Amino acid sequence: MPETRHRSLVAVISSLFHPISGTPHRRRRRAPGRPLIALAALTLLSAGLAAGCARSEPASQRATDDSGQITAAEATRLPVVCLLGGSAARESTVDDASWAAEIEGLSGRAVDAYNLGTRNQTFATDVGYVEVFPAEWDGAGIVFIGVSVGRFTGNRRPGTPADHVVDPSVIAHREAARFGDGDMLGREQRRQHVEGWLRDRYPSFGQHYDESLETLELLVETCLVRDLHPVLLELPRDQTAVGDLLDEPIARYQGDCRTLAAGFGIPYVDFLDEAGLVHEDFIDVNHLSSSGRGKWQHLLSEAAADLLEEYRL
Repeated sequence: MPETRHRSLVAVISSLFHPISGTPHRRRRRAPGRPLIALAALTLLSAGLAAGCARSEPASQRATDDSGQITAAEATRLPVVCLLGGSAARESTVDDASWAAEIEGLSGRAVDAYNLGTRNQTFATDVGYVEVFPAEWDGAGIVFIGVSVGRFTGNRRPGTPADHVVDPSVIAHREAARFGDGDMLGREQRRQHVEGWLRDRYPSFGQHYDESLETLELLVETCLVRDLHPVLLELPRDQTAVGDLLDEPIARYQGDCRTLAAGFGIPYVDFLDEAGLVHEDFIDVNHLSSSGRGKWQHLLSEAAADLLEEYRL
């Protein structure tokens, strides 16, 4: 687990404004005493604050050319909100355009939104994505990192190239989800899928768990090095179908994600209970239907709007 000394100044300042980081985070509520606490802490950090203050300014106020003037490119740069994860992440929003529009409607800020989830995407692949993000995203991006039991199973295949090598051309907008509502599984089929996961994939979870957790830590660090704002995000799960069958692996990764988030001073967002998802909102155990995508995208947009305000992007 990361130590406090590993945090960047950005992560430290972020934690001051996010006192509930490291616990499942719902929509932010302002505490009356928070500005005074933050002011006192920032005063203590004044000796090393110059770079950090610049990063806390809105994107249109941060970057300057050699003469100290704001550059035209930076003045028009949009904040970026992106989502990393496997196919459950891919299927959790309607499309990038409507997601960006919903965030703007809630926050009053125009943004560029990217759902970059793909099938069997590992944390190592996520690191590769962050490494090839456009340079103009630095200091102006929120990166939702999806977590679930499946993301800790490794999914590496012998003889394939390293899965952290990513072609920059894949950083592009997606138009639509892959699954249609006609693919919806019944309740018994979903239960069988959960039982099948326990039989076939749970051993991989145990085998690859420590490596996956270490790679998740590296992913967060990679985001912070680029002055991005990483956010751990609990991905959709049909809790009725799952029942208590996955209690042990879920408790294991959620506990470690809380510890990791607290160590870096970043948010861990979990609005699964708040989403009110029902059977018809899922195609199967982890992939949302059209109705589920609408519900999930709205909550994800609310979280993004809160964070845009908090990080002054």
